[in-house]
Amino acid sequence: MNTRVFISYARGDYEFISRLSADLGESGVRVWLDQRDSSAGKSWVRALENAMLESEYFIVVVSRRSIQTSNVLDTISYATAKDKEIFPLVIEECEYPYGLEDSQRINFTSNYDKALKELLNRLSRAGVPVDIAPPPQVIALNSPFYLEFNRIPGGDFMMGSDPEFDKQSLDREWPKHLVHVEEFYMAKFPITNAQYSIFVKETHHSHPVHWRGRKISIEDVDLPVGNISWHDAIDFCHWLNHKTNKNFRLPTEREWEKAARGTEGLIYPWGNEWADHFANCREGGFGAPSNVGRLSPGSDSPFGISDLCGNVWEWTTSLWGKTMVHPYF
Repeated sequence: MNTRVFISYARGDYEFISRLSADLGESGVRVWLDQRDSSAGKSWVRALENAMLESEYFIVVVSRRSIQTSNVLDTISYATAKDKEIFPLVIEECEYPYGLEDSQRINFTSNYDKALKELLNRLSRAGVPVDIAPPPQVIALNSPFYLEFNRIPGGDFMMGSDPEFDKQSLDREWPKHLVHVEEFYMAKFPITNAQYSIFVKETHHSHPVHWRGRKISIEDVDLPVGNISWHDAIDFCHWLNHKTNKNFRLPTEREWEKAARGTEGLIYPWGNEWADHFANCREGGFGAPSNVGRLSPGSDSPFGISDLCGNVWEWTTSLWGKTMVHPYF
């Protein structure tokens, strides 16, 4: 079987196609691209027809331009009639072409990396040879400040508490139950005052009330930022996305708990037995927030995330507040 993948697109989408074909090539996927693979001096139409005849898999790029392009529509008709495997990639909101199943679409409009991963997985399941590299365990942000993120693998984990096992658990944490989360990355350390101050300076956002004159003292630069609202945290994420062209956000409650307790639902990040020297809280005698990572690595969670017990409270995207019914941000 010929495992080459034919790509059908509109000329106006070539910038996207150029990036996509390069990424597919790096993963070992053989693609046919007309502007690159049609031989000089030969009929372009004949080369296109031959490539379609020799291909078992078709990527169709869906955009406002492509749905008005006859070659793209003809490719959809041909591939559908020949019962070929079609992978529609939606790169902008538009009318969905007739002949393509809605369940087939892969959405590239928001998160390119996530969509590319889905495409590679689908190609692999369909029989296309794909070299899928294992995901990195740690990724780093270098600007506007340095921050490491640890991989939290997707899958099931035990969320909540069992009062028979954890005598200090609260009824709102019951029962212990199995839940699923997709893979994500979480910052190894909380955001510091120094890191947050860059956001405040650039956006003129309101500063935490304990800062004096919008400034932080030298001894406080590596403390986790505190006295910020949920909305402040969301605004910080939006700013960071704009600065880096990436997709940062607060974790959900489920994600935070998996990052903190591992797949087995440990009582504490480091295990099931309390240890005063692993948490900045009343029992440890600290009396005030401490620099991020001060108790690492001994206090780290199974996924290497620090400061998940004690020090400062941390926001998630899940609704919360003074009561379970009325969120208070």
